[in-house]
Amino acid sequence: MVRYTATNPDRIADKARECRFFLVKMAEFEREMDIEKLLYCLSAFLSAFRAGIYRSIGVVEKRSGKSVVKKYLDDLYKNPEIKFLKQTTDLEVHGDGPKIWQHYRIALVWPNAPRTEESGGPWGSRFGTGKDRFRSHIESRFPESVVSRQPAGWQFEGHPKNLIELCHDALEDLEEAVRKALHP
Repeated sequence: MVRYTATNPDRIADKARECRFFLVKMAEFEREMDIEKLLYCLSAFLSAFRAGIYRSIGVVEKRSGKSVVKKYLDDLYKNPEIKFLKQTTDLEVHGDGPKIWQHYRIALVWPNAPRTEESGGPWGSRFGTGKDRFRSHIESRFPESVVSRQPAGWQFEGHPKNLIELCHDALEDLEEAVRKALHP
């Protein structure tokens, strides 16, 4: 079995640029609600991210030796976002792929609700008069409302952060770790 080892730091930067390309595409497809293309770009991002990690390991080892690469890996995987994405890339390559979920912002919308100071907005004045003042606790104090579900992005199962934000932040942290390891 042939073992390949990266030695050229410029090739790490190539993978970082590739990751950024797919991040931009993921954001576009998320806005357009083209989930299939979003997932294709996510897969490509994960592959490039994983390659970037392995290339960085090879370059650090070549430049500084096995003891430094051991410390580099320990430091790298102390970062929870890099560790999570590395495990996710392994799942993408060797398993069934990661599970992702669309998350939503939930908002209550009060159509045709009066919004004058006298009425106190949709909730009414706390100094109401007449029938409003003695309203039953059983009767709703709110006008008819509508629940609005607005897509707010995607996230990996097991991680609360927005998927694109997580990928972006982990890539930034990986690039910083590589800089520190190569230019102490």
